[in-house]
Amino acid sequence: MIIHTVLAGETLSDIARLYGVDNAQLISSNGIRNPDNLVVGQTVIIEQDTPKLRDFATLGYAYPFIDRTVLRAILPELTYLSVFTYRITEEGTLEAPNDDTLITEARNARTVPIMVVTAMDRAGNFSGVTAANIMGDAVLAERAANAIAEAVRAKGYGGVDLDFEFIPAYATQSYANFINLLKEKIAPSPVFAALAPKTYAEQPGLLYEAHDYAVLGAAADKVLLMTYEWGYAYGPPGAVAPINNVSRVLDYALTEIPADKIILGYPNYGYDWTLPYKEGTRALTIGNEEAVTIASQKKAVIEYNDQVQAPYFYYVDDVGASHVVWFEDARSTRAKCLLASNRGLYGIGIWNVMRPYTQLSTILNELFDISKLL
Repeated sequence: MIIHTVLAGETLSDIARLYGVDNAQLISSNGIRNPDNLVVGQTVIIEQDTPKLRDFATLGYAYPFIDRTVLRAILPELTYLSVFTYRITEEGTLEAPNDDTLITEARNARTVPIMVVTAMDRAGNFSGVTAANIMGDAVLAERAANAIAEAVRAKGYGGVDLDFEFIPAYATQSYANFINLLKEKIAPSPVFAALAPKTYAEQPGLLYEAHDYAVLGAAADKVLLMTYEWGYAYGPPGAVAPINNVSRVLDYALTEIPADKIILGYPNYGYDWTLPYKEGTRALTIGNEEAVTIASQKKAVIEYNDQVQAPYFYYVDDVGASHVVWFEDARSTRAKCLLASNRGLYGIGIWNVMRPYTQLSTILNELFDISKLL
């Protein structure tokens, strides 16, 4: 694959002539909505027939309210669609989302629907204490596992993705036991577990302590490393998933978990921070295609940080406030896909597929034969 970075004064026609391709081909493969408004630093994928590297699994998270056009565009590139979310209550019962349409759409595209299970509270916050209480109580754990297994069979799910976060450190073994209990009840369907991005075993903090890579990695069929949110909504500006930090997490994970069990997290979003950054203020979450649109509208130059392998740009809004935007483009996406592939991982997991990003689909198809299990 060849990726062209737009230079000052270049038009889409210039780029097409340079590579001997049609304008229409570039517009289609890059999802370009306005060919007359290219941005300096924007990436343009040049279609080429290149050998596929390998079979590769992809997982994408979606809420039931996803736009159907967006969903249908990404499903051909997904091995699994993880439907977010079923909620375990304090009593060990299960509350279901309105998921029938997503399950049907996934199966029509030969994509395996996966049930995501969390222990969120009514406000949508992860409740690690609730998860720990359920998993640590034999009666509640059995009730919850039975409810999940019944829903898997009734709805036609092809597996379960457990996303229990901020769990107390004492709950590690209970979590592993719950995974094994659930595996028995839904076999041969797999059980996945989402893990916080650790770089060493004893890493402190409520997010990390109970996510023991060795213990949970041995119990789960697959694990998803949540390798994003270094640059986050309430933090200082920076790349969401800097490749150097992602690599450090992966280096550690591979000492505890077999590569073919690991799914590398990928952020299909970026953040727009108002400057100067003030602690406690929230950045605006934006899509990767939306970021390029903003840069075009504000005539900003997209730059690229080679150390973290991520694009960014500065602009001034209509009221004179300065902003910085960090997001993902074809270059950063390709770097993460190649990292996962070169290290022998099972695949990547996209959080999330609610926003369109044509270049992600293009890169996945150029590099890999996407695994289809249906």
